[in-house]
Amino acid sequence: MTEKVVQSEETKQPQSEAKTMQVKTRGPDDKIKYLNILLHGDSGSGKTRTAGTMIEAGLKVLYIVFNEDELLTLDQVGIKGYDYYVITDYEKQLWPLYLSLRRSKPGYEGVVLDGLGDFQQAAKDKELAGDGGVSAQFMEETMKGVRRMYLQNWGNLLEMTRHFLDPFLKLPMHKIVTCISEADD
Repeated sequence: MTEKVVQSEETKQPQSEAKTMQVKTRGPDDKIKYLNILLHGDSGSGKTRTAGTMIEAGLKVLYIVFNEDELLTLDQVGIKGYDYYVITDYEKQLWPLYLSLRRSKPGYEGVVLDGLGDFQQAAKDKELAGDGGVSAQFMEETMKGVRRMYLQNWGNLLEMTRHFLDPFLKLPMHKIVTCISEADD
């Protein structure tokens, strides 16, 4: 990558005095080190199948799911020979998994987080079951057969999702995250 200094046309002053802008030029030898990809779509649109192409390309991939049924799609198209990890309790499993990937570097070139919606549903259930300041109203609505998220709950869910995704997106490897497009009931 080469850098150029562009000086202000108005003043033509030396770099220390003029407003400068660092312009970089990507050359043929410059490469993106790691990809971060979010696959978002309806059920059956090919998110899991597309994520599986990283395995088909011959990369050593850790496939993380929140529901083992997500692996059926890979089985159906004949994708085999990959490591996978099933998250059943994200609070207890995610951080140790991240630390293991970060510290021990088990040779993975990529990680797939298949089913961000499953994580969000688990986090939403936890949020609604907890006392976010609206539990009395939530309990009353639950008895009437109504489940409702309030603004505070959505903010908490967003924060949980951010705390979940941020560390994984910083891992030194390729990352694919899948998320289903589904309206909240």
